[in-house]
Amino acid sequence: MRRFLAVTAIPIALVILVLWGVGTFYFEPRGWFHGLLTGGLFLLIWGVVVRGGQRREAPRAPGE
Repeated sequence: MRRFLAVTAIPIALVILVLWGVGTFYFEPRGWFHGLLTGGLFLLIWGVVVRGGQRREAPRAPGE
């Protein structure tokens, strides 16, 4: 489950941020609606950090 979320975090974050942007500029949302901004930015940053950590190689012993 964690691997699935790590792979799909950035696309989910972008969808949430688009929904927040459309809702904010075309409607008059209540205060709780802006929680989508917080959630979307969290997923976006988390997805970038997780993706960057997966590309690292394991440390090698000296002489290899």
